[in-house]
Amino acid sequence: AQTLQRRDNLRSGRTLSGAQSEQAQKALGEAIRAIESGLRTSSTNTFADRLAPSTQVGLPGYGRGQYSANQAIQIIAGFLKLRPVQSLEMERVESAFAAPYAFGTMVVGGSAGRDTLRLYVAFVKNESRWAISHFSLY
Repeated sequence: AQTLQRRDNLRSGRTLSGAQSEQAQKALGEAIRAIESGLRTSSTNTFADRLAPSTQVGLPGYGRGQYSANQAIQIIAGFLKLRPVQSLEMERVESAFAAPYAFGTMVVGGSAGRDTLRLYVAFVKNESRWAISHFSLY
């Protein structure tokens, strides 16, 4: 029930549970909605400017590594081009920590067939906004 409440809060723009200030939670909600919006259309345009200067990326077939924001977005975009998103459901957002995170389930297609993957995104405060510090599909 708490997970559904968090998801409903995120979508409606209401305050997420956790220790973050209302303004920080609103900014986090905006960042997650930007990721959702982009992934639903297999595009990185809505969140390309939200990556931290150094971002950890892990994707099936691409391995895992620490990349500059520009490199990370190119890797994610390359994956999405080959494996377009068919559906996405953000299931859990945890904002009670200094480094909030979100989990979801994503179904991707492509020539390799259809796969259901778990999405993990972590954030770090970068100046006045939340930046993506970790983006993984597994």
